[in-house]
Amino acid sequence: MHQIIRPEKAGTRLFKNITILSQTAPFILLVIAFIIDDYSLKLVTEYGGSDLPILYRISAVWGGRAGPLLLFAALTSIVTWFMTDREELDYDVRIMHGFTLGILFISWFLRPFEGSEGIIPSELNPLLQTDLMVIHPPVVFSYYALCIATASVAMGGIIHQKSAKEIHDAQLHWARAAFFIGTIGIGLGGLWAYTVLDWGGYWAWDPVETGSILPWFALLLIVHARSSPDTSKSIQISPALGLISGALAIHATLVTRANGVWASVHAFAADGLGTDSQDPYIRVMYIIDASPIGFELACYVISILILGFFAIYFLTNQQINHLHSKNKRLLFEDRKEFSLILLLMILGISIWIGSTAVTIVGISFMVLLITS
Repeated sequence: MHQIIRPEKAGTRLFKNITILSQTAPFILLVIAFIIDDYSLKLVTEYGGSDLPILYRISAVWGGRAGPLLLFAALTSIVTWFMTDREELDYDVRIMHGFTLGILFISWFLRPFEGSEGIIPSELNPLLQTDLMVIHPPVVFSYYALCIATASVAMGGIIHQKSAKEIHDAQLHWARAAFFIGTIGIGLGGLWAYTVLDWGGYWAWDPVETGSILPWFALLLIVHARSSPDTSKSIQISPALGLISGALAIHATLVTRANGVWASVHAFAADGLGTDSQDPYIRVMYIIDASPIGFELACYVISILILGFFAIYFLTNQQINHLHSKNKRLLFEDRKEFSLILLLMILGISIWIGSTAVTIVGISFMVLLITS
């Protein structure tokens, strides 16, 4: 919290090191608990085991709900440490600290250090007892953390009202790192699917697989922006793609964590369904309640909407400023009634299709159309 609300001198070496230590400490302590078989903890009783090799005991940390979040927070903290290059923190670093604080806050509600009294001992899922699952989750969460870093740089630049080129140059190396780590993580996941799950191939369009590759495509567009024949236009949309990559990384986390909504082999701790709706996002809404899991999913949905809003806001603002600089009028300014009819039409079609995703994406594209 200090790093967010008091950015002056917060980037000094002392504060920087104290912060990363405090943000990674919960994960380190949980890993130690699994290594020494501390059966006084519920998670260790449910997923650990003295007969497991040392590496599998470590991979057992991300067998439940709280462990992966503490891993995510620790990796995000490490990325933020590398982003902190000045004594006074900029908005991008403060946003990263805010995200890490949010993940730790959610983890606290999930009670990772809850006692094991009354808990029947069980064992780690056999699918997780492989060398690949020791490496794959940390690499994937590093990929997500770097996507969040790319989005944070973009959001910080928009708040500072920097130009699209300035934002693109600032986020490019984080996007490159995310793309590289994401390629390794997705590749390891495919290898796990081929060797352990016996899918007969490296890709089967599992919901989590698909969710993980979506931010990879957004990053691909960012790192190849300068390869476009019309470089200026590709650079102009790069900040929005950075925001979208962060939103899609959180969406991939949502797909993994909302177990029972998307049928996936990654659903190791199912939550069940609250409705028979065919729309997965409606099913997510039914899971959201006052419980820790409901609070966690609500935070993901809100984060995705915020990043998506910033992306659309940036793109529409770019369009409006560009057209007004050339003394041109928007479609909405020239034909307001027609523009409103288009919005209502896309809303009606989306409701008829019955897809929340189509509704949000369709309205977003229509907003961009009537401001062109």
